[in-house]
Amino acid sequence: MISIYYKNLLVEDEKKLYESFELGLRPMESEIPVQGCTVEQAERVIDALRYDRPDFFFADWNHFLLQTRGTDVKVIPAYFYSKEYAVKLLMQLKETAKRILRGAAGKSEYETALYLHDYLARNCKYVIYETKERDCFNILGALLWRQCVCSGFAHAYKYLCDVADIQCITVSGHAYGIVGPEGSHAWNIILLDGKMSYVDVTFDNLETKNYCSHVYFLRSEKRILMDHTPRKEYALPGPLVDRCPLEVIPSVAQFKKYLRRDFEKGEYTEYLFSSPVESDVFMKEFKESLEVSDIRFLERIDHYGFPGKGKTESIGVYWKNGPQKK
Repeated sequence: MISIYYKNLLVEDEKKLYESFELGLRPMESEIPVQGCTVEQAERVIDALRYDRPDFFFADWNHFLLQTRGTDVKVIPAYFYSKEYAVKLLMQLKETAKRILRGAAGKSEYETALYLHDYLARNCKYVIYETKERDCFNILGALLWRQCVCSGFAHAYKYLCDVADIQCITVSGHAYGIVGPEGSHAWNIILLDGKMSYVDVTFDNLETKNYCSHVYFLRSEKRILMDHTPRKEYALPGPLVDRCPLEVIPSVAQFKKYLRRDFEKGEYTEYLFSSPVESDVFMKEFKESLEVSDIRFLERIDHYGFPGKGKTESIGVYWKNGPQKK
């Protein structure tokens, strides 16, 4: 099942154009002539396909040409690869997706969505235009080469959710912390058990295969807008609810109790505060309360909050030498 959210936002005439473009792009036609279409309509349809169809990884969307004659438009697509090589890559992608989904056998829809999030966050490296530069923006970078930028993570998550019959869309916009204070970014919205939430695999990537974050898994619109700004051209679905799986800590004072309970669990544990706390206050109070017996188990503690607000929302704890024995 392929989620076609952006197609459904188009008016009826544009939906027919969308289907014509699909038919032409799938076999990688060199020209797609359409009648009774404006350039603006063609651009909207191409943009919808870009986000609905991550499996069209071979399309070089930014270099499509539109030629007009009266009320007719001829679309001249641009492709990254030859038709033969694209078919070969598509087969590799399908085999890779099949192999990944074997790990979700017997899991619920929620468990599958979490598993796919964790697989990508643990197995893909975030890169900034390194090797195979063009592929880092699409599903090839994430699923075959295992290195990509945010759009690679987002398109790959949608692609895998499509294969798993989980409704998912890709969202683009800006986010704090990606290529500067407010860089271009892409993430997802997912529908689970009739409820929608945001997922940002890129922000949950900790650059290790051993573990990943879950701070940005199943977050609400109110929370995601603290550091993400979606494009305004599209109406996004809602309401979006917060179902983050992290355990909630009621106060800074009780944080140490959770640490002492969890230091045997593994290399990394995470927690959410029930409400954001002042970052400076948290670090000061926590450091003052540490004892020698606590310090010997801690590698470092990262606190994550909201840009420019001095607030801490979540805590990531790295333990020395993995699981400890009392």
